[in-house]
Amino acid sequence: MRDFTAHVSGRLVIGSDVFFNRGCHIVATEQVSIGSNCLFGEAVSIHDENHAVITDGKPRRECPMSAAPVRIGDNVWIGAKCTITAGVIIGANSVIGANSVVTRDIPAYCLAAGTPARVIRHFQPDEESRCVSCS
Repeated sequence: MRDFTAHVSGRLVIGSDVFFNRGCHIVATEQVSIGSNCLFGEAVSIHDENHAVITDGKPRRECPMSAAPVRIGDNVWIGAKCTITAGVIIGANSVIGANSVVTRDIPAYCLAAGTPARVIRHFQPDEESRCVSCS
């Protein structure tokens, strides 16, 4: 879509047939890897960087940032307004419910949602042809 934004000073790898809806934002200071056949709802934010929590009295803008790669497997659906944080791996064929904040790894073949996101349901590869609801 026309209002997709990416700030790339590291490496950004995007597989084939990936769809980003309106307002998606990616920051890749180290590395963000997205597999093939992924869907991103509107206003999804993916960051491989984070600000320092402890500043030792320095202004926040002068503190170093940390970075850790983000990896999103093939055939992942990330619902609208999700945030994916630094260092997260989302396994193939998973679904992340709308408005979730993913702060830790999500295994393959899972439905995860919430703030922070947690696995709500595991499903089998043979269930893949059925619709998985995020509501």
